[in-house]
Amino acid sequence: MKKIGLAVVTTAAVVAAALVPAGPSVQAATGRAHSSPPGFASALSAVNQVAWQTNASVNALAVAGNTVFAGGLFTRIRPPGNAAGVGDAARKYLAAFDRTTGKPTRFAPTVNGPVWSIATAPDGKRVVIGGDFTVVDGEILDVEPGKRLVMTWQAHWDDAVGKDRASRVSYELSAAGAATTKVRVVHDDFDGATATYTGSIAGWPLMLSSLKSLLETGNPLPRR
Repeated sequence: MKKIGLAVVTTAAVVAAALVPAGPSVQAATGRAHSSPPGFASALSAVNQVAWQTNASVNALAVAGNTVFAGGLFTRIRPPGNAAGVGDAARKYLAAFDRTTGKPTRFAPTVNGPVWSIATAPDGKRVVIGGDFTVVDGEILDVEPGKRLVMTWQAHWDDAVGKDRASRVSYELSAAGAATTKVRVVHDDFDGATATYTGSIAGWPLMLSSLKSLLETGNPLPRR
């Protein structure tokens, strides 16, 4: 199939963030995959409850519509009343639960490190997470510290993009003045005009423009 791509450039000072497209309370079970930083306690207790549970601490919760997002040190979740390792499912540091039924949703991105904070966008369609990770649902293909990062990209914002195979995103940094950095983003390796491709055409310019505004003014662009 024909491979097509997108390229977007913006100029600003640079920071990094992670954006992830977007039941009863979730209880954290005993056991830790990572140690909490000093003074950072688990948000939930490790008592046995009738809700789905995690195999390590839950550090943050956020609600968007009928979905509860949980982030923390856990890597697996299990049904109510089940012993550890019985009927559990993989959820690496991030999971989502139906607010009405309490059951986990199909939302299952792979994060390669603990999640410490979660916030949802006003429209409920995006979730922003913060923590000790470098990749969300991707594999690092090439890196040149301070200059270039190439990774796979797998979108999850709806069922259509979820069917697409992973594409590729390259972030390139270069000096554009004494205190300014040029950011060039290339999103390519699509199998033609896929749902991910068409959904990314407007997305990247908006995200980078909002990042530029945040860095220069302290405020992101207003949501329309």
